[in-house]
Amino acid sequence: MYGEDTVHELRDLIRSRINLGGSVSDETLMRTVEQTFMDWKGGAELTSLQKVRLVRRLFHSFRGLDVLQPLMDDPTVIKQP
Repeated sequence: MYGEDTVHELRDLIRSRINLGGSVSDETLMRTVEQTFMDWKGGAELTSLQKVRLVRRLFHSFRGLDVLQPLMDDPTVIKQP
């Protein structure tokens, strides 16, 4: 499994690869997240599911609600108005 240190390390790498001063499309951000993850040497021991979850978490840390995003996307979670 990966820890918060891993998430922070990868976020810093991603941040260094994108222009935060300009507009970055979701597609460009996702490609950058995926490419950064593939270039990262620490993912070899992760399962496929862990890799997918980490990539999604990294994307949502820039575009969504980070660790809360999966709950917002889950239709079984009751959301109050």
